[in-house]
Amino acid sequence: EGGLSSQWIFCLLEDSRKRIWVGTNGGGLNMLDPSRKRSVHYLHNPSYSYSISNNYVTDVLEDSDHNLWVATWEGLNVFDEKNKVFKRFMHNADDRGSISNNEIICLFEDSKKQLWIGTFAGLNRYNPAGKNFTLYNQSNGLPYDLISSILEDKNGNLWISTYMGISCFYPQ
Repeated sequence: EGGLSSQWIFCLLEDSRKRIWVGTNGGGLNMLDPSRKRSVHYLHNPSYSYSISNNYVTDVLEDSDHNLWVATWEGLNVFDEKNKVFKRFMHNADDRGSISNNEIICLFEDSKKQLWIGTFAGLNRYNPAGKNFTLYNQSNGLPYDLISSILEDKNGNLWISTYMGISCFYPQ
């Protein structure tokens, strides 16, 4: 019951509880719970700072600690399931530790449980202790700053695709 808030789908994720998360193009984030035969829509509300930051959801990732990360065209979000609210991570030009850009394309957790975020302005690594980000971009050797995909090989190297080619990134 309830269905989807939009038929235009950007991404899908089945979480550890067998729920399906659906990121849409303009319809926010949808959670489908087959075991309970229900759906929930999470939409941006400009009056509520704990809503999802944007209704264009480009990627969803459940990390190894079961946190749900949500990439949008206007910031990175982590879902606080207990309180049903989103914490937003937004670019701040005055803070070098903020995420490099609000247009998030992809999310990836590596074998060392590090969260990587691909944006329109470089590759970001989330630093959980400081709740901030480290930026890697063309000045670090990437061929272009628009990151479209991230994968890890058996040696722990990250393969980063950009609009101008692929790079092998050595996180260590």
